[in-house]
Amino acid sequence: MKNIILSIREVEPGLVTACHKLSEKLGYKLEGLVIIPVDFINNPKAVNDTSGFFKSLIIDFDNPSDIKQKLEPYLDRILTVNCRFETAIQQYIKTIPFLPESVSAPTVESLQSCTEKSLMRDKLRDFDKSLIPKYTIIESFNISKQNLSEIVSEMVFPMVVKPSGLYSSLLVTKCID
Repeated sequence: MKNIILSIREVEPGLVTACHKLSEKLGYKLEGLVIIPVDFINNPKAVNDTSGFFKSLIIDFDNPSDIKQKLEPYLDRILTVNCRFETAIQQYIKTIPFLPESVSAPTVESLQSCTEKSLMRDKLRDFDKSLIPKYTIIESFNISKQNLSEIVSEMVFPMVVKPSGLYSSLLVTKCID
């Protein structure tokens, strides 16, 4: 029976409440399983389930065999997966390849396209070029002053600088001049 709600990294109280309501609606007992990165165990900002509904499973997300091995005993029982926090998307991406096909989850590519700005622009360009704001990709910090001057001379200020590959608007900066 598929009765496990899998959560990535953290569990909010609202998720526990929703799981109890879903359990009543379905007419059978659901269980929670939260997979927590090894380096997140003692994070004081972590949102943890204090009700006991969610069992914790510590995983090394940098080790695919650890993900596979730790999830294996639960795979035939996973009903759905939840990833509430944007900062947990990278762990979600690493989990998806190990989930059974019966679990409705986004693809790795779709999540990467949502978090990696250059991939997102490619998808938007394929759909409708007018959706893409003007942007320039600078690949290296070792760019020559002459090349940097050429790039800057083509820019219009003010502008927003957004590093690629980050989330939660980390290091987004407004440049006036």
